[in-house]
Amino acid sequence: MQNMLYEIIAGVCYFDQEELHPGLSIADDLAITSVMIVEYIAIVERRLGINLEKHVDELLGCETLGGLTGLTEELGREQSAPDAMHTGR
Repeated sequence: MQNMLYEIIAGVCYFDQEELHPGLSIADDLAITSVMIVEYIAIVERRLGINLEKHVDELLGCETLGGLTGLTEELGREQSAPDAMHTGR
């Protein structure tokens, strides 16, 4: 999933995906604004089916790219766990 999230971030920030790594600062290195976070959320929801709408403040609070992608992955796992329980997976 991290590669897909890096691809999304690269598109939102106009960076080459190869330049991205977990230690990059959201504000300083990537210059991600709150508007860009909203764009990121919309793309993640559309492409990956992870509902991030209720977690905007948490995502805005991430200081590094690793924090942002880690939180997104964690939220994705949390959302898929209830689905797996209902479908018997």
